[in-house]
Amino acid sequence: MRTSLRRTASAALMTALPALALAAPLPSAAEPRPGPPGAIPDQYIVTLDHGTAPHTVLDGLGVRPLFTYRHALAGFAARLTPAQVQRVRAAPGVDEVEQDAVVAIPLGEDAPADSDLEPPYPGDVPGEPTGPVDFPQDTAAPGVPMPAGPGPGPDGRSPEQAPERLPEQPMPGASGPDPAVSGPAAPDLTVPYQAEPEPAAPGQSSQDPAAPGESLAPRPGTKPVPVPLPQTVPGPATPSAPVPDSSGPRSKGLRGLGGFTPWGLTRINNRALGGSGFEVRATGAKVTSYIVDSGIEFSHPDFGGRAVPGYDAIGDGLDGGDCNGHGTHVAGVVGGGYTGVARKTTLVSVRVFPCVGRTSNSAVIAGVDWVAGHARRPAVANLSLSGRWSQAANRAVEGLAKAGVFPVAAAGNDNLNACFVSPASSRTAFTVGAIDQEDRRAWFSNWGTCVDIHAPGTGILSAYLNGSFRDMDGTSMAAPHVTGIAALYKDTHGDASFEALSAWLTGHAVRNVPIDGGYGTARLSAYTNGL
Repeated sequence: MRTSLRRTASAALMTALPALALAAPLPSAAEPRPGPPGAIPDQYIVTLDHGTAPHTVLDGLGVRPLFTYRHALAGFAARLTPAQVQRVRAAPGVDEVEQDAVVAIPLGEDAPADSDLEPPYPGDVPGEPTGPVDFPQDTAAPGVPMPAGPGPGPDGRSPEQAPERLPEQPMPGASGPDPAVSGPAAPDLTVPYQAEPEPAAPGQSSQDPAAPGESLAPRPGTKPVPVPLPQTVPGPATPSAPVPDSSGPRSKGLRGLGGFTPWGLTRINNRALGGSGFEVRATGAKVTSYIVDSGIEFSHPDFGGRAVPGYDAIGDGLDGGDCNGHGTHVAGVVGGGYTGVARKTTLVSVRVFPCVGRTSNSAVIAGVDWVAGHARRPAVANLSLSGRWSQAANRAVEGLAKAGVFPVAAAGNDNLNACFVSPASSRTAFTVGAIDQEDRRAWFSNWGTCVDIHAPGTGILSAYLNGSFRDMDGTSMAAPHVTGIAALYKDTHGDASFEALSAWLTGHAVRNVPIDGGYGTARLSAYTNGL
């Protein structure tokens, strides 16, 4: 039923766009934040028919792929001229050619919930940070306009109340127009440029620089290839200072947590709003949880040595480590010993973001492809990231589910229809929206028929950089609550298909929560149900 609704909604919206273009303009709706940036010039993702080797398409073009995909889907990513694109499209065995695009960690909403500073927007922090930086206030790079924050729309209504406006592009995403760019040169975001490899051994991806289970260092001799970015990008937040009272610990180290239970854990462990405690029988010890994100701080005390490197698409020598903070926070919600749902699951870093919060769709697909080919089952995967609608990304997630890994995706933080973003719109992504402590949809959370369930996503306490803990907001925080529950389920019941686990999660969810999403948004809140 869910897949049918998702297909119907997406098809209806896409086919309706040409007609809407001829009709009277719809009222404008205020978007809470500018969406992810758009296409990456001259960079493409090519999906192949199964059995077609990339070299048969690329021979004679003088092009080597950035990534080669063999598990979640068949294909490659490469830089191509317009003439080369035409030749590739016409080549036998080519299923589809899609322009690569920037994918974002939605840092604008995943800002610290207890901070009095404005969250960063594109253009706030010039240059690429090498460590935690303070949120700037009212600053922007020269020539980059400061985006307006959330607030009433032109008609005086809040973003939740503003009338719906369909995107103008035929393949929309949670995106707005790219900001005007002038001023200093943008930092480079690099991914490994890899030569066409020798045929891989069974079960080994051609872009894998190491065998399964080994720490993945950058392949010797790889050439960095710059991927165009917005003029400047936001950096991670500084860990919160200790709080003198006991209203809610936000201090560095484990001592300050005491017996405190984060409200998100309490909510998913109680059917009624206002419950207390977090008690589950399962631990997730038999399950591997793959965190497709900015990496994990492996030494963080909340992980107790259970966080390990898996794959690193960036190739900057961090080997899956985290210099952003987002991935560590997400991993902490999935399986932290103090702040996590599945407290003994193995957490595997699949790093697809550099220190800044922007990467390419092709890099994300490379991470998903690696998990599909190397997952130790039973397994779950968390994708707290968002980009414009992408058939290639959605197909990769479908391939991940077919490989037996349960994919959980964040709905996105743009207050838009989640069917317009990826990977949330994939028919085999279990997509999670965010609710607040009153069971209301978080104002930023995407909505619609592509959202399967909701989970706590405001003021979520979890692990952060340098052994610290902090509160963060976002659907990025909601999704790992569900990933953790999925790990508990597989720990208890063994491996299960995507359909079976999806049905269990929705069938045992708290029903009729006061979510105002409309357009078929599920009024369901995630629940552990005695696991």
